[in-house]
Amino acid sequence: MKNPFDKKAKDSTASQTKQVAGQKKLPKLTIARGNRIHIRKGSYALLFGAVTLAIVVVVNLLVMKIPSQYRSVDVSDSDVTGISDTTKTLVSGLKDDVTIYLLAQSGQEDSTLQKMLEHYSDLSSHIKVKTVDPVQHPNFAKDYTSDSLDNNSLIVVGPNRNKVIANSSIYETSIDYQTYQEQTTGFDGEGQLTAAISYVTSDNMPTVYTLTGHSETAMTSSMTTALSKDNITTADLSLLTAGAVPDDASAVIVNAPQTDLSSDEADELIAYLKKGGKLFMVTNYSTTAIPNLQKVLNEYGISTMDGVVVDVGADHYANRNPLYLVPTIGTAEALGDLANGGYYVLMPVAQGIKTLDTKRDTVTVSSLLSSSSDSYIKTDVNSSLEKADGDAAGPFDLGVVVTETVSGTASSDSSAASSDASSDTAVSSDTAASTDTAESADTAASTAAAATSESAETRIVYLTSENLFNDQVDSMVSGSNMKLLANTMNWLVGSSSDVSVSIPSKSLSVTYLTVTEAAVRTWGFLTVILLPIAFLVFGGVLVYRRSKA
Repeated sequence: MKNPFDKKAKDSTASQTKQVAGQKKLPKLTIARGNRIHIRKGSYALLFGAVTLAIVVVVNLLVMKIPSQYRSVDVSDSDVTGISDTTKTLVSGLKDDVTIYLLAQSGQEDSTLQKMLEHYSDLSSHIKVKTVDPVQHPNFAKDYTSDSLDNNSLIVVGPNRNKVIANSSIYETSIDYQTYQEQTTGFDGEGQLTAAISYVTSDNMPTVYTLTGHSETAMTSSMTTALSKDNITTADLSLLTAGAVPDDASAVIVNAPQTDLSSDEADELIAYLKKGGKLFMVTNYSTTAIPNLQKVLNEYGISTMDGVVVDVGADHYANRNPLYLVPTIGTAEALGDLANGGYYVLMPVAQGIKTLDTKRDTVTVSSLLSSSSDSYIKTDVNSSLEKADGDAAGPFDLGVVVTETVSGTASSDSSAASSDASSDTAVSSDTAASTDTAESADTAASTAAAATSESAETRIVYLTSENLFNDQVDSMVSGSNMKLLANTMNWLVGSSSDVSVSIPSKSLSVTYLTVTEAAVRTWGFLTVILLPIAFLVFGGVLVYRRSKA
């Protein structure tokens, strides 16, 4: 008799066998499909990586072809390796080759200098930059200077002359009197190098004489540096001993004398100006009369007003002191790029300048700096600075430029030439000379007439604040005051360049922020009143909405 459970056992066994068989086959199919998927994804990743790498390589090759000034960005506050428009204009307009040698031992090159030099070479094909190792070439610098040069100094070689820039001139330092340690405060690489390029390519070097003998305010090192960057040579001048302004003077500086000139000295200055001379004058407020100095100014239709200018216009004074004037900058050519806007000039304790009714029609007076219509003059500075009845109301000129076209200095020579020509003609008539002699006389007369027609231009820059070029005052406006000096002196000496090449040093330390009283009031209103109110309103609205939710 058949066991009824045999069939169930067989069916169960068969089912288990099929299940086991299915379990054995399923993993094989899953792993095979997974491998194909992983291989496909891996291939895509490999291909994507290869394409990305190729793109990166191509982009890097293309970027390396771009000049360095466009592919490198200085994100520091001072942008020490950046190149100004002044440098770009000068370097891109070069017609002669200039070679810049970087004296640096191998492995000790200054990366900041190297980056800056790359910018210069990218601007013009006339700029060649070469690195010389002083260890391998110990006598190289001796061909240009007898001084020993520090590592990372520069030698600029041009068609007319050479200029050595010591590393100590590139990096400005000062002593921290709290720690008594030397610290680097400024980078003057661009200023020194651009001035050197101008120097080695310029045909003429102007000489400016600084008047002495009247307790003049000494020129600061920043002033002399600004002039040297304009390639201006300075020398002292005593009119008492010299008797006259030297013939090679490109200009004369009278910097805030504390005592008056003598009558003879004033006459010598006037005589120099009448021949087309150039004068840069700064005066200071004083209760002491200076009639001879005023005589020079009066000759050209201007005079200094008594008292000091007080300007209560919110945009025209700083440091909460209405005697610290922030004047309006004019548009005179002498200002150069300072007239383009975006600059502040700070004039502590300035005086007004008056244009006289007796001014000659040939004299032109243009404003450089002026106060606002809210300004007035206080003649008694020891009293209150509040405006009182009788105080002259502004605006006032605080700095002016004066020009006059005058006859050339060859007039006396031309007169002699004319006399000689007339004499020759007379002799020719008396002796019945040939026609050729008469033609020669006509030629001489024509030459004399041409000489007589030659003219020159007298130029005067007059400013009324003794502390205008004080280093601390200048730093409060980020070097704009020194830029004023450089640009006006550049214009005075008749430089062929459109703007001064005197580029201020780039600070590596604290940068001062000078704001006008109007800006102080605006920011005070925003931060003290408006923002707190805005936060209170926002918080109230938020609380109200949550209470309703």
